[in-house]
Amino acid sequence: MSSRAKNEPTKSGRNRLQLQPSEPMSPERPGANEEMLRSIKVMMDDQRTEIVAKFESIISELVKKEVATAIKPLQEKVSLQSGTISDLECSTNEHSDQLTGMQVNMAKLSATVESLGKKCEELEARPRWHNIRLSSPLLHNGERVQIFRDFTPTVARRRAAFVQVKRELHACANVKFGLRYPATLHTTMSGGQTHRFEDLDQALQFVNKRLKKNPAPESD
Repeated sequence: MSSRAKNEPTKSGRNRLQLQPSEPMSPERPGANEEMLRSIKVMMDDQRTEIVAKFESIISELVKKEVATAIKPLQEKVSLQSGTISDLECSTNEHSDQLTGMQVNMAKLSATVESLGKKCEELEARPRWHNIRLSSPLLHNGERVQIFRDFTPTVARRRAAFVQVKRELHACANVKFGLRYPATLHTTMSGGQTHRFEDLDQALQFVNKRLKKNPAPESD
């Protein structure tokens, strides 16, 4: 009984312990909540920046892979087209060289044809030069007959082109003229100077500028 009384606190002692006042709480530091919020905000911003960077990196890699996959067939086609274009350029250059050679040959052939045409005309016209073709001022049984040289149609057209010039020359004084075969106009001035024309325009220009200044005198 005595030991229990020693170990167990008495009622009055318990009451004394409970009645002791607790230690006073330390007061909050001013601005602690604001600092905490700022720290949280900075941490969240850093995490957000890191997440965005990782996301962009992942997206960039995916886009690059998709673009590379999509472009690869196009690159292959472009490579094939480049080879084809090179072949076409080579063919074009070859064709251009061939065309240039053909143009040169064509010019030579044209000159040859023109020369042969003149020779053929000459061969046909020369034998007929001294022939006559009856159609003028002759009368036979009361009919009027004209006589012309039997020129080929080509030579006849060339000679007929000088009819106007011949009319102009008739009105010029001291000028002798004649149309020589096949169709070359020869003029002789009073001083003995001679001129020859195969082109109608040149002949007309010569007559208008040089000869019309001296008209032929009117006959009585």
